[in-house]
Amino acid sequence: MAELTGIDTSGYNTTALNAFSVDGKQYGVPGNFSNIVLIYNKDLFDKAGIAYPTDDWTWDDAMEACEKISALGDDIYGIYQPITFNEFFKVAAQYGGGVLNEDKTEFTINSEENLKAATMMISKVTETNVQPTEAQMGGMGDWDLFESGRLGMIPTGIWAFNTFADACDFNWDICVEPGGTQKAKHFFSNALVVNADSDKKEAAATWINWLASSDTAAQMRIDAGWDLPAINNEDVLSGYLKLTPPENRQAVFDSLNYLTVAPIIEDYSLMSDIITNKLSLAASGEITVKEALDQAQEECTAQIKLQ
Repeated sequence: MAELTGIDTSGYNTTALNAFSVDGKQYGVPGNFSNIVLIYNKDLFDKAGIAYPTDDWTWDDAMEACEKISALGDDIYGIYQPITFNEFFKVAAQYGGGVLNEDKTEFTINSEENLKAATMMISKVTETNVQPTEAQMGGMGDWDLFESGRLGMIPTGIWAFNTFADACDFNWDICVEPGGTQKAKHFFSNALVVNADSDKKEAAATWINWLASSDTAAQMRIDAGWDLPAINNEDVLSGYLKLTPPENRQAVFDSLNYLTVAPIIEDYSLMSDIITNKLSLAASGEITVKEALDQAQEECTAQIKLQ
């Protein structure tokens, strides 16, 4: 990739722009972004007689609410949170952990922080059952369960908004996802870059800058409703903030303050598969959470060479 020079970066969201900057050099601009928020069923919260989630909730707060919502009926559940690697690395960060040490030379999968994170995720299924098992899901997807009105909360992407607006016949809203000892949020963005061997670098940079940050292109992306332009033009974004539901769309932008990125290594897929498999075994009750992380640590260390 070529370093991008001579482009105006003042119109971009700073968090999104910095995702493609290395050592002070800009190698790409964010064409779009999306992230994860906590979407919740306001009607179920009302029936349970509990206050709606707020941006400063921890997972302890969420678990208290989950138990009260689940008590509303045998087929009603407090939350659904995928038990996968991609969810785990984020929740681990929320508890101050991570799957790799800082310089990516060692795995730290079975750390105490990670154990707290994984225990929170899996105990919702195996102990309190505020999250349904696979058998209880009966082949339904997590979005289907939420749309049916039988799920209190679901941490999922902002791309769900249009689908839920059409499919849900109950009141719902969003807030920043809960944290453990701190907040940490998924961040998704497609970079627009220029080939280092191109003989049209200046023209290419001009084009991608327009595509990523012009008001016209930004409005097209907002109208599509799937993700957002990574810009800071309040006039353009104000239209997005006014769309309902959800009412609290500001939470989408507030979540950008807690960016966490995936621990990228060459054998990312293998690492992801190993950890997801072990977490699944723990969620089904075949092994303990600690055994799952210990085994994942052992297998990743044995099968994956770091640097």
